[in-house]
Amino acid sequence: MTTETTKNEENRDTSEDIVFDAMKEEYEHCVKRSEKLDNKIYILLTVCAFIFVLLTSIIEKASTFQMSQDMTKISLIIIYWLLLLVDVVIFCVLLEKLVVLLGSIEFQRLDINNIMELNIIEKNPRTAVKYIGANYMQCVENNHTILEKRYEVFNTCVRFLVLNVLLSLSLSFVCVFIFMK
Repeated sequence: MTTETTKNEENRDTSEDIVFDAMKEEYEHCVKRSEKLDNKIYILLTVCAFIFVLLTSIIEKASTFQMSQDMTKISLIIIYWLLLLVDVVIFCVLLEKLVVLLGSIEFQRLDINNIMELNIIEKNPRTAVKYIGANYMQCVENNHTILEKRYEVFNTCVRFLVLNVLLSLSLSFVCVFIFMK
């Protein structure tokens, strides 16, 4: 019976252990969110490759337009070129934002040197856990802030992508009307 009681006491986590595990989980959550964001960026870049092909075909179509005396056709061609210009600019901004997002992230980490300099290891366990926990959570909060900003930029990229697709579809329709005239 004493062996069983000893095993149960060994398996029981202290509050320090629980807090430490929770903080580690939260930090790992930040890292996983960052990895997921990278994967989403790669997917968006793959979609951009298809849009690039679409844009090049739209630009190629513009070279086949014949000028005429018909004001409607000239107006449609001008609208086409303006939409094309906006479409290309949005696409370039989208690519620039995505490439910037692919840059490395400097996550804040717990400074072990600070712990050693302040001799936190020699303090009682509760004090050490409180100090390390507070600093660790500050790192996690800063990392969350960094990720939130990056996700906001990513969401902007998604909006630009949707706008880019809509403009490309509009250009396709305008092109059809130009050739009908």
